[in-house]
Amino acid sequence: MIEFKQVSYTYFSNYYPLMDFCYNFNKGIYQLIGDYDTGNLTLIRLIAKLDTYYKGNILIDNIDLKKVDFKQYNIAYISTNPTFFNNKSVIYNLAYPLLSRKIKKSEAYNLALQKLIDYNMEHLTNKKIKQLNFNDKLIISLLRASMRNLDILLVEDIFSLDLPNNFNIFDYVTAETTLIVTKNDLELPNSTKIHFDNKN
Repeated sequence: MIEFKQVSYTYFSNYYPLMDFCYNFNKGIYQLIGDYDTGNLTLIRLIAKLDTYYKGNILIDNIDLKKVDFKQYNIAYISTNPTFFNNKSVIYNLAYPLLSRKIKKSEAYNLALQKLIDYNMEHLTNKKIKQLNFNDKLIISLLRASMRNLDILLVEDIFSLDLPNNFNIFDYVTAETTLIVTKNDLELPNSTKIHFDNKN
């Protein structure tokens, strides 16, 4: 469970996209609805530790977020501007989440190669990330997230982009996953909708 306890976050003086925000995210699907500057993107960035200067408490399974070791949790963040090892190969970037969790190199690379084959992208195996176009980087980011059974999946509004036809966000979700999506007009079955506005 992810718990927000009176969390406040400000970009600059007197503007708070999140103000004394309280909410418990259990296993399941959550859709954050609101304009870009209303706090929905801030919320998932806080969970991913991409922004750390906030007041209040964020807990994952009753552990303070600042003390959570992400190598002990399978957390993935799918961004419109994904982060990679740009001078490393595509297959290295796909295998890395497994390698960092002490999976054998041969097994991690075999799994990564199979992902590329499944999406007809094996021709990119040994290319460096910096050689890819934007859309290929996004697809590699999606494949990287799917390398593990995820406890928490955080997704920016990527759905208007040119995604592969065989991409389905539910392929990443199990009964043990907390999925949080920032998207206004996406119909996610069985999702809990949380509305954000400029009054925070």
